[in-house]
Amino acid sequence: MKLLKTIMILTVFCACKNTNSPETPKNTAIELDTIAKEADLKKRVSFLFSKVDKLRLREKPGSKGKVLEQISKNEALIDLHEKTNYTEKIKLRDKWYEEPWLKVQSEKGNIGWVYGGAVSSEAPKADITKTPYDDCESAFAASRNAETYYKCIEKVAAEQLQKDARYIEKIKDGYVVTLLGGETRNLVNSAGDASADSERDFREYAYRYYLDKMGFFVFKIHRYEGGDYILMNDKFGYATPVPGMPKMSPDRKKILIWNADAEAGFEFNGIQLLEITDDGIETVFEENMNRFAPYNPVWIDDRNVELDFLSPDNEAEKFRVKAKLSMNDAYEWKLTINNVRE
Repeated sequence: MKLLKTIMILTVFCACKNTNSPETPKNTAIELDTIAKEADLKKRVSFLFSKVDKLRLREKPGSKGKVLEQISKNEALIDLHEKTNYTEKIKLRDKWYEEPWLKVQSEKGNIGWVYGGAVSSEAPKADITKTPYDDCESAFAASRNAETYYKCIEKVAAEQLQKDARYIEKIKDGYVVTLLGGETRNLVNSAGDASADSERDFREYAYRYYLDKMGFFVFKIHRYEGGDYILMNDKFGYATPVPGMPKMSPDRKKILIWNADAEAGFEFNGIQLLEITDDGIETVFEENMNRFAPYNPVWIDDRNVELDFLSPDNEAEKFRVKAKLSMNDAYEWKLTINNVRE
């Protein structure tokens, strides 16, 4: 297994202060050239998942505690590893439980207590990790209509930019990213210059979406030929380069990366699996495809991902096969391709 190092993007500080507005924050220009680790990835985070809809997060333990918010079914809560030294008998969905109260933090940041019988440490057995682009992926896998697919991608990207306007601002030559602490980073496009390396230096950023449950802003980088992606940490601004679109696992400890480029061959064409470890982000599986192009990944659970593999459009015979990436009992990931063509 190889360790995927995180790239810290620091270098140039832009002189963005307006003399008439001394409180204007500094912007840091992004250069993808410095290796670093993300400090916040060194600690593992464990989650509890709500088994019921409208689970009450309370300010204090007990059924009379003030309700801070209601948690949706399957929603993840950060386990703060505190519990009451007593249990309470409560009936939930026609079943009696006798469990302690557990201290957790919600996705909105509220810290409070939930009843132990209403949560589980096991992630739901369903794909609760949809990206905003999943409908585009599944539609293309069924229709193979590239024009409709790219229009779908552009439409969703515009919607995500509007939704995340609090953090992401599109400017003339790139983007300004506002981190959770208020600091900013600049992602600056480059058209290259007159040198022989001009084509290599070309880059143009495109915002994709906010993977808030894992703390990453996702950007695609269009290059002169092909492209790749970065995952920018929403707290510190560090950027991790990845070869394709990310999709997190239900337990939020793994990220599936996939990208399709079976025809031109300028980009990565295959799948990659990353795992959040105590040492950072580790690549635990990678498969480069020759004949197939991966689309439409779906996490079935923390150990299984299903995908569509499509034949390239330039082949006379067009077909789709099903594939599954699974972890066996030896904790090894294996890719299985179904021989049945669709």
